[in-house]
Amino acid sequence: MEIILLEKIKKLGTLGDKIKVRDGFARNFLIPMGKALRVTKANEEYFEKQKAEIAKRSNDEKAKAEVVLNSLEGKTFVVIRQAGDAGHLYGSVGAPEIISALQKSDISLEEHHVKLAGPLREHGMYLVKIQLSQEIESELRVWIIPGPGSAFAEKK
Repeated sequence: MEIILLEKIKKLGTLGDKIKVRDGFARNFLIPMGKALRVTKANEEYFEKQKAEIAKRSNDEKAKAEVVLNSLEGKTFVVIRQAGDAGHLYGSVGAPEIISALQKSDISLEEHHVKLAGPLREHGMYLVKIQLSQEIESELRVWIIPGPGSAFAEKK
């Protein structure tokens, strides 16, 4: 299916590009999420009328993401979790816990911004990928330390 992109999408194209993608990808993801329009005469005319507004909205979102990125630079965040003798956590640390640690520093992000390969299950320092927009990515340091009363903390 041929579509018109309404925003920059990695590995596909930028705003206004006409590209061909698989029908299911367009029907089930790109079009319902408002990231693309099907190529028709009416949609092309609509896009041309709205192009400036769409570009402005995209630039505004990018500017907001850069402000958040600047507030994250050089900061380290701490998550305290109970751990066993070997240093393995009771439970795990995921995106919600990282978001909670960021909120303590008055930084508000949503869970979909945090990109983890999987849950963090041991104490230590981790570099966590943050994707604020299609174009803006960053990494932040998250320390997971054993809490008071942890078997691991008592052992040291």
